[in-house]
Amino acid sequence: MVGGAIAAALLIGGVVTLLITNNSSSTDVGAAPAKMITELPDQCSLISPATLAEIAPGATCNAPPSAYGKVTSVSPTWTVTSGVKDSTSIKVTLATTADPQKMYAEAKDSVSSFSSAHDIQNSETLAVGDAAEVVGGRSRIIPAASEARAIGYLRSGAVATVTFTSYVDSSTAVAGAKASLSDILLQFQ
Repeated sequence: MVGGAIAAALLIGGVVTLLITNNSSSTDVGAAPAKMITELPDQCSLISPATLAEIAPGATCNAPPSAYGKVTSVSPTWTVTSGVKDSTSIKVTLATTADPQKMYAEAKDSVSSFSSAHDIQNSETLAVGDAAEVVGGRSRIIPAASEARAIGYLRSGAVATVTFTSYVDSSTAVAGAKASLSDILLQFQ
């Protein structure tokens, strides 16, 4: 469908997730973009300082050292620790791949394991990248904690997963995961 959207509904762990894949170009849905992403930005710059100030004030970035050679995946973590019930963690995985749709599908499988450990309270499709979604809820293991997982991809070769964990309500965790994923994917558009 040129200039439109493709929609599909999935039933995962008793939660219906609606996925919308945007196709605003004049090329076929499966066509590769003209330029593939081959380099990743600095890990600690994936989420902007303005977004961090809003969703996790005082967060510090921990970026594991990259392997030698061409970096195809990074996994930085931002943390805020003000006390046991005031901690926040944002974990990001960003990878480049020749087949981002396949990697995105594999990453979405992690939502079913997420559903088994959380009481899902929020689930929505995001209007960023070529396809993106977020799911969030209360932890069954630590009931005072909420967690949200946002997953998105770009046909140009990037797939990102954000896990936002904090002692806040699930809608706040979802907002944090959404803002983080948007920052990451918008750097490549």
